[in-house]
Amino acid sequence: MVAPLNDLLGTLRFGQPVCHQRLEVVPLLAPTQQHGVAYITYDEAIAASKLLLEEVGAAGSVPHLLATNLGSERVLIPDGTTLVGCKQNRVVNVTILLESESKTVIPVSCVERGRWSLLSKLFAAGSTGDKELRTKMCQDATRSLKHGAQVRVSQHKVWQHVDDVLRAAKADSPSAAYHAAYAEKQPEFAEFKQAISLPRETVGVAVAVDGSCELVEVFDRPEAFARLWQRLLDGYVVSLGQRPRAQVAVSANAAEFLRRVAQAPHEAFPAVGVGTSVRFESDGLTGAALVCDDQVVHLAAFATPHNTSNSGT
Repeated sequence: MVAPLNDLLGTLRFGQPVCHQRLEVVPLLAPTQQHGVAYITYDEAIAASKLLLEEVGAAGSVPHLLATNLGSERVLIPDGTTLVGCKQNRVVNVTILLESESKTVIPVSCVERGRWSLLSKLFAAGSTGDKELRTKMCQDATRSLKHGAQVRVSQHKVWQHVDDVLRAAKADSPSAAYHAAYAEKQPEFAEFKQAISLPRETVGVAVAVDGSCELVEVFDRPEAFARLWQRLLDGYVVSLGQRPRAQVAVSANAAEFLRRVAQAPHEAFPAVGVGTSVRFESDGLTGAALVCDDQVVHLAAFATPHNTSNSGT
């Protein structure tokens, strides 16, 4: 199962880096012949009423939601996807590919500690979580899979992180809703969207803050990446508030980061939904890739606090 991951990493090309303020984005370009796995993204499916995301039963369950795919196509929900509504807002712990015409209980965490009351019957699509939140969830998910073959994420860590994000954003929320920080940063999101434009053939990005490569994120085809790009970028911008400014020239070593991903020890587990979850960890690095039909559908790798990579691409 490592072969598809190495095949992907070996074929990516680097586009021209784009910088704005403390953020540098290096486009990752796919070979022109790449077609990918057939699916639609969760936001498309929700908009078309093909995907229903709701509480598990009338009582609900904080770490679980029920995903019903009514359509004839598979549906992709990347890790870090936030969902708004129902009894409390949630964030999806791992990347999930839902089979067509299926019902799946998916692992989530609460990102709104102060509410447990029905706001709506179905969840609406929110933004993508910030890098630090996604890193914590990735680490916990990998460890829990290794020890119990089930995805478990520390709810206490998530709530603690939400408090930190709200504090950094100076966002007021009576229910301690993570999404209040995103509402506060809408003008900043618009500024970054205007400043950062990527080539049409982009399938992923390497993202650096203050010259330190913080994450690599790749999808199997440009259409999926383009569809989700604005939500992903919002999460990257929120991450800026979680990291003290460093006095380093902006120049991300994306190639070195990808080499470290390829060289990290990998372990495969059955995925939630369709496919295989390939998890990897090494010193200063954690991540996962969802593999289906011998192709990587989504890969996300995060630098951890112990070590980050600097210097030029």
